[in-house]
Amino acid sequence: MLLIMQRIGWYDVLTNVKKVCRHWYVLSKNPSIWRVIELRRDVATKLREKMDIPTYQEYCSKVRFSEKRMETFQYESKVLKMVNKVLEKMVMHVIDLSRGQLHDLCIVGLGSDNLFKYIYQRSRQLRRLRLENCFVCCYNYESHDYDGDITLKGMFQMLRNLPLLEELELPYTKIS
Repeated sequence: MLLIMQRIGWYDVLTNVKKVCRHWYVLSKNPSIWRVIELRRDVATKLREKMDIPTYQEYCSKVRFSEKRMETFQYESKVLKMVNKVLEKMVMHVIDLSRGQLHDLCIVGLGSDNLFKYIYQRSRQLRRLRLENCFVCCYNYESHDYDGDITLKGMFQMLRNLPLLEELELPYTKIS
């Protein structure tokens, strides 16, 4: 049964599978299911549909033609921030469900210093980390309310605090 849960994927186990029956609900809380987490962008698409966010066309139908270019950027920025915030909270919940037994984490196109801090504080057993298509910036905001980016400082802090980390992959990740 655990193999089935692992093949279904973390998002569906977290949102749907636990509703099937009591046995599956109890099983979804088992930390061994949460040893390997792979966060892909298709989860963002599912989440966007579930959150009932209006499509870009619906959003632009309310905007004058001259403002559309700026509105496009603002719309995409707002939606991305909303979805990323919810995704980060879900990832934090999954990390809690692993109860420190997380061994393999893959994150695609998402992340922040706050999420990294959460990971290294609760996942000391992490052996493999893959950050794919993420953006790591060298600047550091001193403002406490800013938590939207991965900074180089935050990344190094995470790496220092994961003593069992054996493998770090950064495919398509831009560091500037």
